[in-house]
Amino acid sequence: MNIWRLSDINKEQISLYLIIITELSIIVLLCLGTIFMYGRYRLYRNDMYIDTVTLGSNLKRFKKDAKEYLGSNKNLVAAIVNINEFRYINDYYGIENGNAVLKFLYDKIHDVVGDKGICCRSYNDNFLILTEYIERDRFLYIMKNYLSGFTVTIGDRNIFFKCNCGVYFIEDKNLDLEKMFDKATVSYKNLSVNQAGSLGVYDTELDRIFLNNKKYIVHMQEAIQNDEFKTYIQPKICLRTGRCVGGEALVRWISDKYGYIRPSEFIPLFEKNGYVVDIDWCVLRSVRDFITNRLEQKKRVVKISVNQSRIHLNNPYYLNELETVIGEAVEVKPYIEFEITESTFLDRKEDSIELIKKLNKLGFSISIDDFGSGYSSLSMLKDIDFQVLKIDQSFLQKDGKMSKRADMIIKSVIDLAHNLGSEVVCEGVENEEQAETLREFGCDMIQGFYYGKPMTLESFAQYLDNDKF
Repeated sequence: MNIWRLSDINKEQISLYLIIITELSIIVLLCLGTIFMYGRYRLYRNDMYIDTVTLGSNLKRFKKDAKEYLGSNKNLVAAIVNINEFRYINDYYGIENGNAVLKFLYDKIHDVVGDKGICCRSYNDNFLILTEYIERDRFLYIMKNYLSGFTVTIGDRNIFFKCNCGVYFIEDKNLDLEKMFDKATVSYKNLSVNQAGSLGVYDTELDRIFLNNKKYIVHMQEAIQNDEFKTYIQPKICLRTGRCVGGEALVRWISDKYGYIRPSEFIPLFEKNGYVVDIDWCVLRSVRDFITNRLEQKKRVVKISVNQSRIHLNNPYYLNELETVIGEAVEVKPYIEFEITESTFLDRKEDSIELIKKLNKLGFSISIDDFGSGYSSLSMLKDIDFQVLKIDQSFLQKDGKMSKRADMIIKSVIDLAHNLGSEVVCEGVENEEQAETLREFGCDMIQGFYYGKPMTLESFAQYLDNDKF
């Protein structure tokens, strides 16, 4: 009897133990699950703040950390770094190598900033910096010299790239973070298209320029429809005969809303956003019509040079669009000369050379514009079939005189061009002394205010009619 009772007690105890063990197991599993989920949560939170390309901080983390920095009493600067023409790196070297370039640049920026600030890749090839500084000039020196250009080796490839930097020295820390970087962005976007590897610093004048730029961009299409972009012609004078033997087509914007807008205000802007292509076509159409009318009236016709932006040469459909603009007026081709700047050949040189060959084959002449303005290359003269070489006006002194060194260079360039079978135009001629010197050197044509300012098409037609031997 006692034995059975003991057995009963043992059974009850065993059941109790099993219940306790089961409950403890559940508690342990819950704890382990909680620990596991917390770990996953922490990993998730970390992933939320990591840029998958650079493996550094992303924009979300940057904004979070920026609040702490902006709450300090230190001098702070907001800067933006952008890789110039990054799309070409992706196109030519591939996305994977492009990402490697982005990581390389992030690491460089992170090294420069150190523990004095924060940085991140915000999107695409744009990087943000928020850091303290002691001296403005020292910070600008670092940005200019350490973040302007790099050569990165990826596998067996050496990839060279330049960066544009915009800087805003923060004056009001209560300003919205996005607006701070808007100011930094404005400063680097105000750089010209030929200033790759440059640094812009924000000042209040840039706000005015930025607002004007927005105003011009919004009004641009309406201006084309309203025929506000007018073609002016500046005569080219033969130094041997003194007659007008050509002209350069220039664009002037006479706005119904804003009046006369200087070319220096809208041309660089439209070069950057691509609108210059539309303006180029407008000018070419007006030149086409001008030449056609002169031919139909059997009046004297001279060759007119038309500027072509480097953007055209990157357009695979450029020749098709050109033929569309010319249309059936094929008789105008011998009277149209395309002016192409030397800087055009810095990118995609082989494609540019091939395109120029096709333009020559179609019957157009080619003029190398602004020769000697900073991108000169003698090898370019060897490779390109050009008919006219235009010497940049920077060789002519502002006081109207010409230095001996400039004289020697100009004469050598003229002789070289003639030996290559090309004519020479010198622009910016403002007095008789300059004209006489160029005549002695054998320069073919001159262009400048001394002989004629840019004039309307109607005035140029009258100018030609009155131009007699």
